[in-house]
Amino acid sequence: MFGRYQSCKKIGPTGEICTQSRQMPQDQWRVVIPDHHPGYITWDQFLANRRRLAANRTNSEVLAGPAREGLCLLQGMLLCGICGRRLSTRYTGNGGLYPSYDCNSRSRDASPLRHCMSLPAKPLDDAIAARLLIC
Repeated sequence: MFGRYQSCKKIGPTGEICTQSRQMPQDQWRVVIPDHHPGYITWDQFLANRRRLAANRTNSEVLAGPAREGLCLLQGMLLCGICGRRLSTRYTGNGGLYPSYDCNSRSRDASPLRHCMSLPAKPLDDAIAARLLIC
């Protein structure tokens, strides 16, 4: 797959020539020859895998996310009402008996306050499950 990365040259502050590679969007690739060589997967499978991987990123600020390990029903789907970032799931107690949804963005930003908010998962998960089972 030629063309996935483009080489860019710049002149640095001291006059040296710096070469960088940057990833190009697929519609700007110069050469694409799908199915030219036999591979492990087809071109359509490759594109589907790329879409699936992009949708499953956990470090994205986009709301859609993968279901992760654990019992919490809403993991990866809730946003903090204070800062707007995604809430993480935390399990405490012996064997993870007490799950909670926490915003740990302040600890990531080295703030002295550990959490914007933290709430127990069970009451919220129970309310959502009851609402879904009524419909």
